[in-house]
Amino acid sequence: MTTLYVDNIAPNLQSSVSIPGHVIQVVQAVKTDTASTSSNSNVDISGLSATITPSSTNNKILVCVDIQGSGWEGDSAFQLFDNSTGSYAITIKGDSNGGPSALFGGWTQNAETDHRWITKSMSAKYLHSPSVTSAITYKLTMNGGGSQTIYVNRAYNYGSAGNAPGVVSSITLMEIAG
Repeated sequence: MTTLYVDNIAPNLQSSVSIPGHVIQVVQAVKTDTASTSSNSNVDISGLSATITPSSTNNKILVCVDIQGSGWEGDSAFQLFDNSTGSYAITIKGDSNGGPSALFGGWTQNAETDHRWITKSMSAKYLHSPSVTSAITYKLTMNGGGSQTIYVNRAYNYGSAGNAPGVVSSITLMEIAG
């Protein structure tokens, strides 16, 4: 029996070997300031866009979105847009009853505490098969529904103090080998 000992194995620089299912590259954008809108149309969220260039048309892009914020009307929504298709991939919407928005999960409320003073977390994941090797920009938009305001990195009634300490939102793109 022969034993082979090596200190290091490096890929051939001319090769682009990738194992299906493995992460090839990661791109992330992090938003630390606030944003808001009451618009009834989609508004880009500054700071929550990221661009990635797939290395093969067989690869997929896993888009992970984490948003901190608050909303009130059921018509409020966040949408993920990609420029490779020119369309919205996913829409995350509040409840349709016009009550406290389901957008950020359940609220806690009692007689002494107004639930609008807290931020909630919302996460979404989307696996995209763009079939291109050109740059793709994914961005988040928000839509306040036209009657109330939706906030990112801020509680509904946080006042003029701005965002809550330590509150951040992000979009992360991972190229997955096909």
